[in-house]
Amino acid sequence: MLNAGFHTTLPAPHLQVTMADLRLLAEAAETQAGSDDFYEHLFQLDADPTAKCAGWESFFVTTMAAHIIWDLRPTGVIN
Repeated sequence: MLNAGFHTTLPAPHLQVTMADLRLLAEAAETQAGSDDFYEHLFQLDADPTAKCAGWESFFVTTMAAHIIWDLRPTGVIN
C-alpha cells in the first residue's frame, strides 16, 4: 500500500499500488483539483517501476484527462 503521505512523498520503489490506493488517490484528486503538485506526483508514480494494480492505467488516464480538460482550460475566455 502507498505511503499515506503520497501527496508529499512518493512511495519507496517496488511497493504495490493497490485498488485501495486508487480510492485514496481518487479522493485526493477531488480535494486537490487544480493542484499541479498532485498531478506531477501522479506522473512520477506512473513512471516509477512500482507494481500497479489492474485499475491503474484507467485511473491515471481518466484523472489526467479530467485535469487537463476541466482544471487547465481557460474558463471565461472567448476568442
